[in-house]
Amino acid sequence: MKKAGFFVGGWSLIGLGIAGLALPFVPGIVFILLGLVILSSQYVWAQRVLAWLCRKFPTAARYVDLRWRA
Repeated sequence: MKKAGFFVGGWSLIGLGIAGLALPFVPGIVFILLGLVILSSQYVWAQRVLAWLCRKFPTAARYVDLRWRA
């Protein structure tokens, strides 16, 4: 049940982030990073994408505060 919660929560934040890339009032990359932080505890591919995005967007990565990442 916990794994399903991580799955749904992570993908929901990624979906909100993708919508936020087109909407002016939602910080899209921040929500994408948050979703990847959640999914990275379960999936290796999410860890790789998260590392790439943190290199590409260091300001957003600091904003999300990835120190609590597992």
